[in-house]
Amino acid sequence: MQTKPPKHRARNWCIYAPEGRAAVHKSLEKVNVNILHYLMENPVQGKALSITIID
Repeated sequence: MQTKPPKHRARNWCIYAPEGRAAVHKSLEKVNVNILHYLMENPVQGKALSITIID
């Protein structure tokens, strides 16, 4: 069995290191919190939902 690196995450992200946590928090700043809360409170019934964050 061979392992592969994650496709949608930078290799330098280590959530346990301060630099990695800072990178995660920086990428989350781009998320519109109002839209996220609306989607969480009003889920679309009968459909799958995926959110794509483009850096």
